[in-house]
Amino acid sequence: MKREDSVFIQLSDLVVGYRGKALMTPLNGTVKKGELVSVIGHNGIGKSTLLRTLAGISERLHGSIIIDKTDIKKIDIRDFAKRVGYISTDIVTAPNMTVFDLIATGRYSYTNWLGSIKESDREVIFRSALETGITNLLDRYLSELSDGERQRSMIARVLAQDTDLLIMDEPAAFLDIRNRHEIISLLHRLTRTAGKTIIMSTHDLPSAMGESDVIWALDENGITAGAPEDLVLQGVFENMFTCDTVKFSKSDGNFCSLREVRGEVVVTGTGMIAEWTKRALARAGYRTSDSSSAAGLSVSCDETSQTWNVSIRGDKYVFGSLYDLSFFLRSTF
Repeated sequence: MKREDSVFIQLSDLVVGYRGKALMTPLNGTVKKGELVSVIGHNGIGKSTLLRTLAGISERLHGSIIIDKTDIKKIDIRDFAKRVGYISTDIVTAPNMTVFDLIATGRYSYTNWLGSIKESDREVIFRSALETGITNLLDRYLSELSDGERQRSMIARVLAQDTDLLIMDEPAAFLDIRNRHEIISLLHRLTRTAGKTIIMSTHDLPSAMGESDVIWALDENGITAGAPEDLVLQGVFENMFTCDTVKFSKSDGNFCSLREVRGEVVVTGTGMIAEWTKRALARAGYRTSDSSSAAGLSVSCDETSQTWNVSIRGDKYVFGSLYDLSFFLRSTF
């Protein structure tokens, strides 16, 4: 397959904004069919506006959006609803609506003018509920759902539209850690099992790096696109997010707070206990080293007994938790 033949979405000199005011430079980018694309960037940069424009909700100021070789301006509104599904950050509040009713709204573009649900529509509704793991919620009212259940229901609704493209504005917003990871993992799975193409915005960079095929890093200069690992190696996240108090680490893909260094500690030991010991000491303000050149302070990790042996200029101490070790160091130096 030729590279250009696999392009499913193409943005050419796209200018997004509102009230005639452009938010950033013209955007150019492509998405291949079946990819999960995460859009990241600072608050206010225009992520939501970009997604609303791709979904046909906000008017573009200039440029073109091509979906499956057709400019979206040339797609009939009813046909567009069969091609593109959209989820916003707005919370649906309909006290008398069940989960089944909500998912059924995704079938409106396929029903007659009365909105009658046929048996084939019911099959799609149940399949969408099954794919999102909410078949047990179909008779529940939306007002009774948790945030995670409600978000799964919204995803089931957009799946019931049976579109090739899903556009989601922060689908994991307001969710706890478990639900956030489950939702992002579900979206990744849908690209693989159902062939969906998904573009979502997110503030959860670690999850996006773990599940996305492509990340669009959005700033005033446009889109920098690539696999998460490519953007790490190019220093994109480091340049975008590092400031006086926070640094993005290229070595492990995490963020850390910049603190005044209180001293240097030699850490000996292997395995997970050594790695987490180094992280605890770094949070306490200590630079860790594997070299004996550190002046007078060393920590030996014993994974078997889960203890930490500390030597300070010849004095010996033993601690049974990293909390006790950190508190001791903060209090002593």
